[in-house]
Amino acid sequence: MSRLEVQRSSSMTESLPSDDGALTSSIILRNAQRFKRLKAINLSLLRWNLLWLFVILIFITLPIWLIFASQSCLATFYTILSVLLWLNLVWFLALIFTIYTLIKLNYGMKTDHKKTYPIDAQLIHLLILTIYKDDMGVVCRTVDSLAEQTEGKRIVLVIAWESRTPDREERTALIRQRYSDKFLYILFPVHPYGLENEIASKAANANWGLREAVCFIMQDEERKRKIEHVMVTTCDADTLFHPKYFEALSSDYLRRVKENDSSIHRTIWQAPLFYNWNLDQNSFPVRITGLLRTLMTMGLLIPYNVNPMSCFSFSLTLAVRGGYWHPQIFMDDVGYLLTMMIGTQKRIRIRLLPVPVRSGPTSGATWLSDVKEWYIQVRRWGIGMKIDLFLKTKFFF
Repeated sequence: MSRLEVQRSSSMTESLPSDDGALTSSIILRNAQRFKRLKAINLSLLRWNLLWLFVILIFITLPIWLIFASQSCLATFYTILSVLLWLNLVWFLALIFTIYTLIKLNYGMKTDHKKTYPIDAQLIHLLILTIYKDDMGVVCRTVDSLAEQTEGKRIVLVIAWESRTPDREERTALIRQRYSDKFLYILFPVHPYGLENEIASKAANANWGLREAVCFIMQDEERKRKIEHVMVTTCDADTLFHPKYFEALSSDYLRRVKENDSSIHRTIWQAPLFYNWNLDQNSFPVRITGLLRTLMTMGLLIPYNVNPMSCFSFSLTLAVRGGYWHPQIFMDDVGYLLTMMIGTQKRIRIRLLPVPVRSGPTSGATWLSDVKEWYIQVRRWGIGMKIDLFLKTKFFF
């Protein structure tokens, strides 16, 4: 039986040791080679998530129906006043957290993080970049920002292709030619199309690509001997990294290791996202939504430990314990957080990485196409939330 056939059908039969230090390379390798047998998710059973939409509608229309329900103008006044004060408090705290994050970013960009850890530290970074039909000009700008990293030689660049990617061989040759000497290794795993109970998504491709990268590292004794710590970073195809991203990540991770932080393998590092890729060329609504999303990342998602977004990092140990990515989810960031919580049966901490990351905003060529792109994005989020709510019930109940 071929290796591909084994991966299609095999299920996990080996339980993982409770001690993170007991996760040997052989266990990690076997874990990466064996996919869990998954049952198809019946989305018709998840219609109860419409209850959340119902709650939102009730909340928005509160000023209209409350006076009829309470039969008291005074009760209506104080209820609405309480809601408004609560919302103002949330956004005021978000503003305070945003100012604090900007101060941390200013310090993080000026700091020489490499001075805080030895130059021969046995740490590498797996960068998972999933590609389907993305424009190669955009992809190359992302890879250029990775090639400019101060710790570029610690990066294993994993270009995770879909098997249906057009001109895949030509694209591979282009990346090899331009970046062969910029990274520790460049890998090109190809995610097969039509695996049982998978959906066409970034998560499914990232799941396959990361497992293939782990196999590449762990199957070679020489490579394995030189590596003690492995970090994983995932991003979208339109992401521009600050040159000190992996330097700052290495520094904070190794500091946590030195301090014996018990939650180091229950942590996701999130850099603030700035949606200003070609922002000056976009329409007014795109600029406003981009700024609001940045504010939400710095002021709400990271400080309140809500969820990672688009580009984030974590240890390979966490990935192994959580079962990598679930190949039946659309939202690879929120979905990844939930699958890790289910796999570890613990809350996952979101930790600020004090360097900025630029990302492409949701936009089109015209105002009309902007609306169309936002409709597609919101629809994708809606489908993803159905599955994410299903995963939440598995963790909490």
